[in-house]
Amino acid sequence: MATRRNVTSKGLPEISSKSPLKALSDDLTDMRAHMALVLREWEKDNSMVYFEAVPRSIPEEYKIKKGLMMMKPDEFSLE
Repeated sequence: MATRRNVTSKGLPEISSKSPLKALSDDLTDMRAHMALVLREWEKDNSMVYFEAVPRSIPEEYKIKKGLMMMKPDEFSLE
């Protein structure tokens, strides 16, 4: 959970001393630490199964350009 770079970007707003979110500051710190631990453990488990490190970024040539449809859509009709 990253802190926003500006007002329109994704993430949590910065918590100043006068912010109404100040009461949640300790909880947000704990949540960020927990999420980092979960990610670290997931990457460790994944590396043990697949014997490869989890990549930090995907090369442009491997990124999917369009969405991928796994199934042909079927029209629904109520009988």
